[in-house]
Amino acid sequence: MEASLSLAAFLAVLGNVCLAGLGQSQPLPPNWQASSEVKPPVEAPRTNPDQSSQREPEINALALRAMLPKAPTGERMCADVDRLASLNLTADARTLLNAMRGFCNLPTTDVSSTDIRRALKDRDIAFKVNGESFTIFQRGPVDDPEIIRMRGVSQGPETCCSIQNGVWRRFEGTDLWVMRLRLKGLRYATISQQTSRSLDPTPSTSFTYRGDLGPAGPAKVETLKGKIERYEVFSPQLNETRSVVVYLPPREDQDYRFPVVISEGGDVENFASISEALVKNGKIRPVILVGVVAGNDGIVGPARAVPQHIARAQDYSPNRPDSTFKQYLSFLVETVRPMLIDRFSASEQRIDWVVTGASQGGALALNAALERPDIFGHSWPMSIAGTNPEFETFATPVMKSKFRFSAGYYEETFLVNSQLATSAIQNSGGDVLARWFSDGHNPDQWDRAFADNLMSMFPPKEVVGSTK
Repeated sequence: MEASLSLAAFLAVLGNVCLAGLGQSQPLPPNWQASSEVKPPVEAPRTNPDQSSQREPEINALALRAMLPKAPTGERMCADVDRLASLNLTADARTLLNAMRGFCNLPTTDVSSTDIRRALKDRDIAFKVNGESFTIFQRGPVDDPEIIRMRGVSQGPETCCSIQNGVWRRFEGTDLWVMRLRLKGLRYATISQQTSRSLDPTPSTSFTYRGDLGPAGPAKVETLKGKIERYEVFSPQLNETRSVVVYLPPREDQDYRFPVVISEGGDVENFASISEALVKNGKIRPVILVGVVAGNDGIVGPARAVPQHIARAQDYSPNRPDSTFKQYLSFLVETVRPMLIDRFSASEQRIDWVVTGASQGGALALNAALERPDIFGHSWPMSIAGTNPEFETFATPVMKSKFRFSAGYYEETFLVNSQLATSAIQNSGGDVLARWFSDGHNPDQWDRAFADNLMSMFPPKEVVGSTK
């Protein structure tokens, strides 16, 4: 029997305000496991059950947020969050509180400009770890106001990428900044940070911290044996010509029908290096990787009259009034899919088709599988971003697709989005696995999730390929 899921139950909060979620909160992220087996969040002490009749009414997630001092999400102080732990909270509110307590701001009043200069030396960025306290020192000008607003902070230098928000303190008359965070499971973490979003990192403008128990990233090949080709494909659904990037692995068996993983266009080369390493080491069977570039970056010819981040959101989100999601999805299903089957020996079986992505791409992976479970047997949403809290409510069967969610403890909004989607689909009877990393909004965790998903879904011990 197929279960139906109303997206109103959770997609409304995949925007600027996230309300709730269900997930685990152990410092060490476990291996992939069924959501029904995930331990509940570690909760602060509650009132004695014998006194339940005297307990205050439960506080939901929305009310919990209203109780915090008015400040951007990224400027939440640990002291303000911790004082809420003894309240009588709903399960959703307690999950949200656990997420907030895992990433919050600590005071930096003990840090002087001399301390920052001593920590930086000849670098532009450095860090210091003390237990679960993580201090970042940085040198640089104030970031672009629009970017600061999007990060959810009042001020700060240009910084990227694991840690995207927090309370920065600037020393007046200098370009010196300091920020201190309490980070959950820091010993298991991988944090990569740099002073520029657009320039390649250097030893003086970036750092990577890996906890003593932090997992290494997946192996990657330096030189691909397969080939990556870029095609210009006209989309009658969008009335645009789109750039489609295809990775084709070496083919040894002419009867083999390749599984297909559709992701962001810019992810293909990186994911191909991971995929080939797994094939080489006997961990998976070969798969085709496809990147259909979203937004203006994917349009061959005149771009839309909106910035790239808006055009990308139009393609990926069904919630916007100017959404092109349904046309974009139809392009994937009705144009790209037949091309891959006819020209590149892709499997026709839905169990061999995956849609994945991170951030806004994670929202696409979720929405595409909810809309077309008959096409996508697997959905791997990573660090789901939101666009707009308003959307059209609809119900769709979710039993047919296998969902594999992941996100980082240090990206609260994306984490709660992903936990909420996990809970909603699980409660509808869907096939769900989830994993939460000690990481931020960072490709490091996405690489690990991608590799784990490939090994789980396409191991070599299974029947090789599918037949027409």
